[in-house]
Amino acid sequence: MGFVPPRIPPTCPLTIQLDIRPKWVASQLLKGKIQLISEAMRLVFFILAQISFVLGHGELDKEIFRISEKISVEPGNPEHWLTRAGLHQSHRDLKAALSDLKQATQIAPPHPPAFLALAKFQRKQGATAEAAVALKRYFSTLSGTAPDPVALRENALLSPPEKASGAWQRFFDSNGNATMNDYVEAARSALTVGQTESTRKFLLAGLARHPKSIPLHQLNARLSLKNKEDDSAENSFKALEFLYPTLLVKLRYEESLIWKEYTHPDRAQSALQSALAAYQQLPAHLQKNPDFHQLVAKIKASLHQ
Repeated sequence: MGFVPPRIPPTCPLTIQLDIRPKWVASQLLKGKIQLISEAMRLVFFILAQISFVLGHGELDKEIFRISEKISVEPGNPEHWLTRAGLHQSHRDLKAALSDLKQATQIAPPHPPAFLALAKFQRKQGATAEAAVALKRYFSTLSGTAPDPVALRENALLSPPEKASGAWQRFFDSNGNATMNDYVEAARSALTVGQTESTRKFLLAGLARHPKSIPLHQLNARLSLKNKEDDSAENSFKALEFLYPTLLVKLRYEESLIWKEYTHPDRAQSALQSALAAYQQLPAHLQKNPDFHQLVAKIKASLHQ
């Protein structure tokens, strides 16, 4: 395999135009594949190549260039393709990233991290069916090795809601460093399908690790309202107001949405009025904040519905 350029090469002769990809030119010069009319022109193109590393994405472009050189020498090394795929993602070149990830999965013998990386990428792009296929290939290539906790997390995220609780529990059992968002996703998924005990278990575990989490407290309120435990929901909202007194306007507006979702229009209106009162008590310079203007507009619109 020859050199794999990180960008599309020029399509017209070098003697005719200078508006080309300087890094690609520099690499070809190093390999002796391009003959220029003079040493002066050779110097010009090397300078352009260095400038291109500084402008735009700078060091990122340089790293893509370097790993492309490694790929040309070791095309059968899947780690090189995975590295460049990650760089392409940072570069927001998702098409190139996907191409490199797929290339990594085609190398023999199968490289489990390549299938896991592909599954994670495809899930984030909304291609859940393709992600599930890639994740299945990942598990099939382990040969008795314990799966990476990241793979168990992907499995939970890709599982149907009615089966997700078991998948999330396997992830939590394997990983002592679960994030707040992991507990939020697990609890939300269980709550969606009415799995009260699983929801409560994930919330208790999450709040034990992240006692100041806004979304976990709000999910706890939702669970309480689902179980007709209004006072318990009220306690969750009060806990947040105690933790974040400077966020009262936002918290009370979000509280109103939750009360409304669970058919408590009177409490929803009360939360909206409380949110507006909290805004009016803010210092004048904060009331002028554009973010508050947008939020207050929503509050007033909701009050008049």
